[in-house]
Amino acid sequence: INAEYMGAQAFARQHGMLFIECSAKTKEGIQQAFEEVAIKVLETPTLLSNAGAPGGTNLSRPTGNQDQGGCGC
Repeated sequence: INAEYMGAQAFARQHGMLFIECSAKTKEGIQQAFEEVAIKVLETPTLLSNAGAPGGTNLSRPTGNQDQGGCGC
């Protein structure tokens, strides 16, 4: 473990954030990262209730007649 890793871990801890080291190149830690985020969302109901709030992200499926392409964000 190097100083950069420890600094990033301390920053996350100070700001109440998750810290998970992962690599898209080697796929190491990717599954754990998704699982940890899913667990945190399920354990924190306010994350779900604020999803559609102004400035938030709506995680539900789009309803109605949408265009057939691009991002529905």
